[in-house]
Amino acid sequence: MKKKLLIGALSVVPLSMLIYWFNLDNKLLYYGVRPILNKVYNSYQRNVSL
Repeated sequence: MKKKLLIGALSVVPLSMLIYWFNLDNKLLYYGVRPILNKVYNSYQRNVSL
């Protein structure tokens, strides 16, 4: 049990460094969340005339 906990704690640092180094959090937002939000916001009926 102690060994698994130690391995888990020591793997957090390299994993977070990989996420930071390859900018994976922003890539997830850009390729995962943004298309969903675009689909939702583009489906709204706009009532604006210029």
